[in-house]
Amino acid sequence: MVSKYFKMLEGLVANLLNRFLGMYVKNFDAGQLNVGIWSGDVKLRNLELRREALDQLHLPLNVVEGHLGELTLSIPWSNLRGKPVKIEIEDVFLLAAPKEDSSYDPEEEKRREHEIKMESWRALSFLGISTQKA
Repeated sequence: MVSKYFKMLEGLVANLLNRFLGMYVKNFDAGQLNVGIWSGDVKLRNLELRREALDQLHLPLNVVEGHLGELTLSIPWSNLRGKPVKIEIEDVFLLAAPKEDSSYDPEEEKRREHEIKMESWRALSFLGISTQKA
């Protein structure tokens, strides 16, 4: 019975991580998810960066290839409102190339911007945070 709840928790954590990290890394296999329930450590290994991972920074760079060797989240399960979730990233590899004006595609840029906005909106909606302006 306890194993069933651990599996449910792993599924929930995998879903949340996919929603929040999804705009930076490609979908990860939930099978690689290792949740240390009592320690609060979530470790993901060998994550591939999305080509649009740096787009929000508006740098004149395109991500050609990239990966994260290990991403560790330390989650204070007993005090989620009082303590921060810590994120540690190790072994980052990023190959970037300058954006060339001749290869700039405004439609592709719009598609990427829309994709990032939609993913952010979905993540906020999932947490019940209003996205309407006051």
